[in-house]
Amino acid sequence: LSLVGRADEARRLNREGLTRLVRLSVEGRLLHRLQRADGWNALVLEHAAMASEQSGLADQLVDRLVRLTWLEGIPPVRDKAAFSELMQFGDVRLPEVFDRVLAVTRDVLAAHQAARQGLDAVADRPWGATLVQLHERFAELTEGAVLREWPWAWLPHLPRFLRALVRRIERIETRGTARDSELAARVELHAQAYRALAGRCGEDGPCQTELSSYRWLIEEFTVSVFAQELG
Repeated sequence: LSLVGRADEARRLNREGLTRLVRLSVEGRLLHRLQRADGWNALVLEHAAMASEQSGLADQLVDRLVRLTWLEGIPPVRDKAAFSELMQFGDVRLPEVFDRVLAVTRDVLAAHQAARQGLDAVADRPWGATLVQLHERFAELTEGAVLREWPWAWLPHLPRFLRALVRRIERIETRGTARDSELAARVELHAQAYRALAGRCGEDGPCQTELSSYRWLIEEFTVSVFAQELG
């Protein structure tokens, strides 16, 4: 038995415990629902191409569905009655959330495939450091369990960020690497500032909210620089 001295740490541990309990209660039927979804096998195959992913598609989507359906915006759950209410509330919300999560997943996987194909198509170009930067950008957007870990507010934007990478590749084909290097330098100024702020903030620093907001502003700025027509 250990005592938790900080209120925020206590809330985090409570949330983790509640998440595990909800997942144990609903995992079986969520998996069944996913496996019956239209085009599920094709989605699994597309996801398998995301070589950096360390966990399966179903595992990530179950986690995402549990958080969005049963845990988002809920009051504290401190007894059995409150937990029962929570489960009933989630059951009502599940169909809408399920459809939305699956739609976003399809968009993300399709955009990932298109970006991967775009990079493969220029693999033999003599673009030097620019080609390295393109692959680094692709890795920034796709590494890790993005379907589980990206903030939900931003995950629907990931396909647009990937499409911007494809547009960037297409424009290098027509305009060459010099102009791309000029544009990339504009983005890099903000990336350097972000890294400096992250170094000062630390993993658990009070400026994490500010840091996260800055990261997404840089993503939007990158789109505006390389593919302004995507919005």
